[in-house]
Order: sequence, then C-alpha cells, then structure tokens
Amino acid sequence: MDAVQIAVDSALKRVPATSDEGLRIAKERLERAYAWLEGKLAGRIWAAGADFAVEEARPYRALFPLGAPDRD
Repeated sequence: MDAVQIAVDSALKRVPATSDEGLRIAKERLERAYAWLEGKLAGRIWAAGADFAVEEARPYRALFPLGAPDRD
C-alpha cells in the first residue's frame, strides 16, 4: 500500500509533493509491482478466486479521502 499512500498523502498535503506528482509516483510504483506480480502469479489461481468482491467494499468507499466519483 506504500505505492498508493504517496498519492493519498500528497492529496492531503502530508508530503512535500503536489497531487499530480504523488499520482505519478504511485502509478509508477504500482505498475512495477503489478508487472512483478503478474510474472510470479502467471498460470495460478488467486486466493480470492477469479473475481474480487468489489460490491462488498462499497459501504467503505466514503472512508477513502480521494474518492472516485467518476468510477463509483
């Protein structure tokens, strides 16, 4: 979650970076991490199954400070 936290912290002005810089850094870190994971998990089944339970998390969406109204 460190990769995502930089985006949140920059938006909340907790680090000396603009929101755009925080998002750029987070995106780079996440892309690197996901590429590594894709390689490690290729051909395997996720512990959570093929689908993730997004609907079950919706009640907690308002607790995330940045929100995503264009995707909610």
